Amino acid sequence: MSDISIPGVTSKYNTDSMIDELMRLERIPLTRMENQVEDYEFERQAWKDLNLNLSKFRDSSKKLYGFQNPFNERVATSSDSDYLTATANRDSMEGSSEIEIIQLAKADRLLSSSLDEDYRIESGTYSFQVGDDEVSIRFRGGSLKSFADTINRRSGGLLRASVVRNTANTQILSLEASKTGAENRLFFESDSIELAKELGLIEEVRNELIELGPEPADFREWERPLDSSSLSISASGGVTLPPVTEGKIPLSMSGSQLAGKILEYTLDVQVLPEQIAAVETPPPGPSIPPTGSIEFGDISIFSATSKVDIPAWEPPLPPPRTDDLSVFFLQEGDRVVSLDNIPAGETSSRTYRIELNDKVGSLSSFNIRNNNTHREVSVSGIKIYDPNARGDYVPANPISTARDSIINIDGIPITRDSNQIEDVVPGVTLNIKRESDEPITLDVGPDRELVKEDIINFVGTYNRVVAEINILTGSDTDIIDQLDYFTSEEKEDARKKLGLYQGDSTLRQMKSRLQRIMMEPYTTSAEQSLALLAQVGISTNSASGGYDSTRMKGYLEIEEDTLDASLESLFEPIKELFGQDSDGDLIIDSGVAYELDNYAKSYVETGGIISYKVSSLDTRIDNTKDDIDDYNDKLETKEQQLRTEYGMMEGALESMQDSTRALNNLNNNNGN
Repeated sequence: MSDISIPGVTSKYNTDSMIDELMRLERIPLTRMENQVEDYEFERQAWKDLNLNLSKFRDSSKKLYGFQNPFNERVATSSDSDYLTATANRDSMEGSSEIEIIQLAKADRLLSSSLDEDYRIESGTYSFQVGDDEVSIRFRGGSLKSFADTINRRSGGLLRASVVRNTANTQILSLEASKTGAENRLFFESDSIELAKELGLIEEVRNELIELGPEPADFREWERPLDSSSLSISASGGVTLPPVTEGKIPLSMSGSQLAGKILEYTLDVQVLPEQIAAVETPPPGPSIPPTGSIEFGDISIFSATSKVDIPAWEPPLPPPRTDDLSVFFLQEGDRVVSLDNIPAGETSSRTYRIELNDKVGSLSSFNIRNNNTHREVSVSGIKIYDPNARGDYVPANPISTARDSIINIDGIPITRDSNQIEDVVPGVTLNIKRESDEPITLDVGPDRELVKEDIINFVGTYNRVVAEINILTGSDTDIIDQLDYFTSEEKEDARKKLGLYQGDSTLRQMKSRLQRIMMEPYTTSAEQSLALLAQVGISTNSASGGYDSTRMKGYLEIEEDTLDASLESLFEPIKELFGQDSDGDLIIDSGVAYELDNYAKSYVETGGIISYKVSSLDTRIDNTKDDIDDYNDKLETKEQQLRTEYGMMEGALESMQDSTRALNNLNNNNGN
């Protein structure tokens, strides 16, 4: 309403209410236009909601046949997740493996001696090395706690340190490397060595390293005669034993000398080709000297030619092949202990590490017996050492020492520096958690649960689109009441939209086409066994039988038992049912998901059918808002005009009343 006011105009003629009433009548077309805008906006939002649900359905369709489809995902399942878990990527191959966890990888964790609570560390630069990484830490001096905090701040995550009060008056420093693996042992450098000795973290090595090449001269006869000239220097710098050869390397070590020691050696195996000499002709017979003769006058008398009966020649049989994978042994007096078998096939260099205390109480010799007729065995890098040694020092109070993880996969020993192993089973990351007494089965196969989830989502988004179309084109409130998965807010919103596009042919055509695509047969490698969604348990038929009005609305149901069984027995054909390359050009061109995605595209893409509907409503809204603005200007002008006219009218009436009062006064005065 205008704020016009005219001096002298009062409300005794009630002109304000008359103007308001007149303007109310004038605003009826404006109210009608404003309601029209609200209707247009509601219709536009209804199309947008349908577009959103249809886009979600298109995404769920595309997911079932596109590059990232769940049919290509793999899952690794362990028979005992307390010992082993694994993750598989799309590059992994289906199959099963038997995995035995021999040893977990660990990092160095060392404890100091018990130190007085007032113990202080002098200022200095302390250097540490873990594997190939080295860090130097400048410390200004201070308490053991300050030293630990400085290590944690400045080691770049290479070390972790903590201080624990072990008694009321003493404390212990714990120093741990962050990297596992035998090659990642913690070493102390320069000033750190003296500090580590003072703290009781390390002590001098008790026994020296025993390291052998070996060389042919190191071998002695075992049970069979040994011709040392048959041994040769291998390419790796060790010794090669030809087929059917054995020998031993004398070693004299007591039980105390073996304590905590590791025997390490490297094996190379060369598989020889089987060569059977082909003899084309029999060997020559015995050489018979010529017979003698005598002369008598002019007469010569010769002896008869010698005759030797030679048996028919038969070629010799080839030597029998011998495969004996038990090659390496430890000898303790008269007792012989077999070590790990060598691989059955050809192999590259492989290193074995044996904890001697687990095998023998003392050690007399390291024995090798190559009984194989078609293998050469080479051994190199034989050494016996303390795995905890840090140069000339060993940990004094180790909680754990750096070591590799060791696992057997299908009988093949594998050594890595971590408990997370990514490069053994293609496409699979193994996470070993505990050492196992029994092999653990690891199965790698399709992620059927993920496929099932995506199929359920696909059906759910389809039903949501159909429900939206039913609401927009229907008039019966039962349509909404049957949707149990709707929230109360969604049901209230649906009642407002019920029948909004009851006669819209676009929506009816969309629903009809979607239903046909869902029900049509598609070619798969299973042929007649799988051509319809209904054959995997996806249909409008209720599993319980009987009449169900919801089926008349076009909603799909899933019979989970049928779907589960189909995913087990027809996994690849189900993938083809949703999308496949029918002409070999590496582009998906058929299948129910492909067809649905392709059809929905024309509705939801920019410039598509729904976009056109929304754009058309936007134009109507903008035009109507322009009309509203124009009409508001007209109303403002009209109100100003009415106020001016009524103001002038009231002014005229006031003048007439003033004149009337003046005449009355004049008459009264004349009468007196």
